[in-house]
Amino acid sequence: MTAYVLRRILWGALLVLTASALVFVIFYIFPSGDSAVIRAGRFATPSQVEEVRHALGLDQPVYVQFGIYLRDLLLHFDLGHSYQYGVPVTDLISDRLPATLLLISGAVVIWLGLGVVLGVATAARPSSRFDRATGIASLALLSAPVFWLGYVALILFAAGAGSLLPIFPGIGAYIDADGFLEKMAALILPWLVLGLSSAAVYTRFTRSAMVEQLGSAYVTAARARGLPERSVLWGHAARSGLAPMLTLVGIDVSLILAGNVILVETVFNVPGLGGLLTSSVERSDLPVVQGVVIVSAIFIVVVNIAVDLIYAAIDPRVKLREP
Repeated sequence: MTAYVLRRILWGALLVLTASALVFVIFYIFPSGDSAVIRAGRFATPSQVEEVRHALGLDQPVYVQFGIYLRDLLLHFDLGHSYQYGVPVTDLISDRLPATLLLISGAVVIWLGLGVVLGVATAARPSSRFDRATGIASLALLSAPVFWLGYVALILFAAGAGSLLPIFPGIGAYIDADGFLEKMAALILPWLVLGLSSAAVYTRFTRSAMVEQLGSAYVTAARARGLPERSVLWGHAARSGLAPMLTLVGIDVSLILAGNVILVETVFNVPGLGGLLTSSVERSDLPVVQGVVIVSAIFIVVVNIAVDLIYAAIDPRVKLREP
């Protein structure tokens, strides 16, 4: 176990460094603007721009810039200073990270809970009206872009936007919220949008896995022993059939962090890492982009290691060793 975790941590560190290097190279090959001009301001003179360029180290060769960045990162976890805001990148990320983590956590709870419950229920009653209705709803959610679902949710349920049923806080409610409970309330609609779009996938996956398990010999034997159907479903079939879904959770969290979270944060004006990353790319703020990529990569590595360990605890047939 210890050797496995250490190997995964080393591979994770390599992944983080590789991601940082790729971002650095992309910005160097495809520059979207002069960072020195952005930092100096629109009305700065050429000499002032050159002074800023020298102060930021942008007049150094690219390998020297990257070497300095790696040195500060590895020795002090110093992500540098934002060209756009002039403050440490760690401060910007620490201000935005809680909102993104709360958004992802709530969405995971919704899509896992709803997806598993609906998947098991439809597998227990295949070809029923409930099964067909759930399948149609899942297909509709799978076909709808997440940003479209967000705008529909705002039109239908957001307060203060002339919606049909204004029962949830609307755009920008997270920014205006004072206490923790108000912030949680402001995230209900984003949670539902992000969670329901993924719950459709997990409903179909759970149904397929459960149908296969319910037809297996050990489930037939459990029923023959007179066990209640609830025990057969959850104690036998679900434990074996749903364990592989943990791997899918790790993959989906990574994909959502890289895509849908940015869209949902933009639609609902949630001040998370997605909006910070978007504005930083537009303004060629390389230190902030690298910082967000590094923090996201670390989060993804930690989630996948945790998923593997939980998978092994649930299913003892899984061995934590390389093949």
